Amino acid sequence: MNRKVGLALQVVVLGLIALGLCIYAALSGSYAPSQAVAGPSTSSGSGGVSGASAGLHISEIMLSNEGAVVDEDGERTDWVELVNNSDAAISLSEYSLSDRDNDPSRSLLPAQSVGPGERVVVFLSGKGRLSAGTPLHTSFGLKEGETLTLFHNSGVVDALPYVGTRDNLSYALIDEVWTETGLYSPGFSNDEAGHAAYLSSYDKRSGSVLKINEVLSSNVTIIQDEEGLYPDFIELINLGGETIDLSGYALSDQAGERMRWRFPSGQIAPGEVLLVFASGKDQADATSFHTNFAVAAKGESVFLCDPAGNVLDSVDVPDLKDDFSYARAPGGGDFAVCRVPTPGLPNTPENGFALDRAFFEARRPVVYISESVSKSAVSGEGDWLELYNSGAEAVNLSGYS
Repeated sequence: MNRKVGLALQVVVLGLIALGLCIYAALSGSYAPSQAVAGPSTSSGSGGVSGASAGLHISEIMLSNEGAVVDEDGERTDWVELVNNSDAAISLSEYSLSDRDNDPSRSLLPAQSVGPGERVVVFLSGKGRLSAGTPLHTSFGLKEGETLTLFHNSGVVDALPYVGTRDNLSYALIDEVWTETGLYSPGFSNDEAGHAAYLSSYDKRSGSVLKINEVLSSNVTIIQDEEGLYPDFIELINLGGETIDLSGYALSDQAGERMRWRFPSGQIAPGEVLLVFASGKDQADATSFHTNFAVAAKGESVFLCDPAGNVLDSVDVPDLKDDFSYARAPGGGDFAVCRVPTPGLPNTPENGFALDRAFFEARRPVVYISESVSKSAVSGEGDWLELYNSGAEAVNLSGYS
């Protein structure tokens, strides 16, 4: 084989390998964290805005929202972000969104001003809420095969076909290139700083009086649920002065799905602690609450959110031994590993000792060790222990060891 033929074969082989990698990526849904893709078309129909840099435009969209963003109802709806790329304020009343390229009246946006460089988020929820000054919701949701069209006075500004992505990834205009990215940033700039700003926008931990008070991730003998089982538990405490209605509040063990389990109802009074079993049963009644997840014994984060998805508290639970909890110091202090958990009670040593004693009394055998000494300093004798019969009848010790 001559040298030219050998080089030609190498080129062919390399080309086939590259083609195989492309096919694999397409079939597996494997993408880089940020990958350039085709963007929306732009036109200047009658009354439309000419040029991609002028006026209001689509700047980001998420069509597989599994909890990365929640609306004011705490629901994980898809959304689109619009940005004013002009140097003057724009009234949204001149614009509309539609899932039909021939029907600009589907979702007429309200008379709300958007300043230069400002962004507005519209949920593609089908709820049809389009009042100025409130969260905006289209009257439709975008489905596969459809195109989202932004109109200006009935003229098409942008037309964005449905883009399938992995869960919680957005499709954003970054440095003038449409990119699939995990750095979603609704209402903020499409970059790492905007993503960080969005995440901090719903962080309300510093002002919250409702706190996670104790977590036990490997309950072997501490407390039973109503079925006699020993599930994990998460305990809440109200450090405020008013009763809190827990309807719609949420607990989760996933940062990307903050509303994983929601309270259907319930209240927590000032100073009260409330026990929630993290059993995976996903149920609630007048006597107990059960989440749809358990807490990993090896350690993970637990989140508490209000009905709008704002994070009120979170705790990074470490790897815990069986029957050890991770408990907050009284009064909202720091967390520490606790050898004696106090489910349903404030985290004080007195409550821990009382529960420990109650546990022993409930399980105490008739004959038990009541005292022991490793070395007798008084008599000089060796080690010894004392047995006590707590029953009403004599016990034959044969067979005991």
